[in-house]
Amino acid sequence: MEKLINKMRDLVEMDAWKSYEEEVGKLIEEYRDKLESFDSDVNVIRGIIHGLRAAIGLPRTIIDGERLAKADLSMSVERDGVIYHKI
Repeated sequence: MEKLINKMRDLVEMDAWKSYEEEVGKLIEEYRDKLESFDSDVNVIRGIIHGLRAAIGLPRTIIDGERLAKADLSMSVERDGVIYHKI
């Protein structure tokens, strides 16, 4: 469990969208057989990572340039110096 927590901690500070998604996927695959209810546990893992990112002032998710270009920027909201975009 400590290994899982350490990997999640590393993911919290990642800033490259593709790497982040790949690493979360690898982490989930590695622990797939240990997760009781796969779908809900995956959501818990993602939720913890997103929550920790928010707690240290990082965006909840990482948006790459292509997705940002498609974003409806009229729906952007700023909270505590962080701009959130509706994708």
